[in-house]
Amino acid sequence: MVPILLAREDVSEAAALVNRVVSRLVQAIRGKDSCFSSIERQSAGSYYERVKISEPNEFDIMLVMPVARIQLDESDDTGAYYYVSFKRSPKEKDWAKFLEEDGKLSAFKMLQALREIIKQEVKNIKGVEVTVARKKAGSPAITLQIKNPPSEISVDIILTLEAQQSWPVSTQGGLKIEQWLGTKVRRDLRFRSLYLVAKQNKREKVLRGTSNMDNTKL
Repeated sequence: MVPILLAREDVSEAAALVNRVVSRLVQAIRGKDSCFSSIERQSAGSYYERVKISEPNEFDIMLVMPVARIQLDESDDTGAYYYVSFKRSPKEKDWAKFLEEDGKLSAFKMLQALREIIKQEVKNIKGVEVTVARKKAGSPAITLQIKNPPSEISVDIILTLEAQQSWPVSTQGGLKIEQWLGTKVRRDLRFRSLYLVAKQNKREKVLRGTSNMDNTKL
């Protein structure tokens, strides 16, 4: 099936409602927990590019948290999943509550804390009905359901860590793009930030400190 171009007014109306709700949530998240105080939203997905095959009722929002001086340890041999720990103790002492006994950052604890803040804040949003969908096992997304008669909008909020540091060794032999994009483009891409998403490794039964790194194969 070939994607169709959505009418600009359809996208604008739905996006405006989503932006209003998410902006309210981001403001609350920053104020409720010092670890989340520097969080920034980043929109993603086909609706923001105005390309989709159905109604404008699904949106993806990344909530990006910058982190400094982290250590990545592979959790398996795929090169896609990592345990995250701090090389130095963060300035915010509140980070301690997100650490496992071995010092690794717990994706489960971070998502749980973020989910609780969002669940409480949606109750305070006036003029539109917003609910938090039931948690899906192993999913990195916190899904909002926004009533927008005659339809409903689904918004996936994904917590993402941004680290400005060297990429892991496992990415050294990644996707060979030199022939069609050139060596300079590949080199520039490798200087960009790492984005890590709290996503369960299917080889593990319990969501712990593992994170899936986006764009690992460049």
